Amino acid sequence: MKLTLVLLPLTLAACQKNANEGPVGVVTVDSIVHARELQPLAANSRWTYQVSVAGEGGPCAAGDHSSTLEPGKLVTEQAVFTQTSFCDDSKVQVSRAGDQIQELVDGSWRTTLAMPLQEGVTWESAPGKRFHWHRIGWVKVLAGTFPECWERIEEGGSNRARVYCAGVGLVSEVAPEYVAELKELALR
Repeated sequence: MKLTLVLLPLTLAACQKNANEGPVGVVTVDSIVHARELQPLAANSRWTYQVSVAGEGGPCAAGDHSSTLEPGKLVTEQAVFTQTSFCDDSKVQVSRAGDQIQELVDGSWRTTLAMPLQEGVTWESAPGKRFHWHRIGWVKVLAGTFPECWERIEEGGSNRARVYCAGVGLVSEVAPEYVAELKELALR
C-alpha cells in the first residue's frame, strides 16, 4: 500500500512534465503568454522570410525578404519602433501599450495584437477590420520549431492569417497572393 502511494505522485509528476515538454503538437497549459510577447520589440532585430507567390500582381515578390525593427522615438514615455515590411519595404510605427501591440495607421494607434490571448477572442483594429485568435501550440518553420504559437485571423478584407510565436514574432503569413515563412531570426 505504501509503495502505491509513493508511485502514484511520481507517475503524475512524470506525466505533467511530459505534457509540458511534449512533442510537436502538444500545447502547454501552465504558462501564460501575453500578446506583447508575440511581437518582440527589440531594436535592430531582423526576421527573414521565404516568400512564395500565387499568380501575378501581388504585393510580394518571390524569394527571401527581411523585416527589420529600428529604434524610433519616445511618445508620451512609450518607446516607438519603425518596422519595415518584408513584403514591400513599407514602414510602420509600432509600440507596446500595456499587454498589447499597436501600429500607427493614418495618424491613429490601432491594436494589432490584443489581450486577452484566448481561443476565439475577437477585436476590432479599425472600423470594419476585425481579428480573432486561434491557439496553435507548436509550429515548425524553416527557422526552427517554436512553442506557444497563436494564429491571428483577419475577418473580411484581405482574409490574411498570421502566426506569431512567443519570444519570436511573426513566423508565417498566408494571404491570397503569397505565403511567407520565417527562415532566419536575429533578435537583439
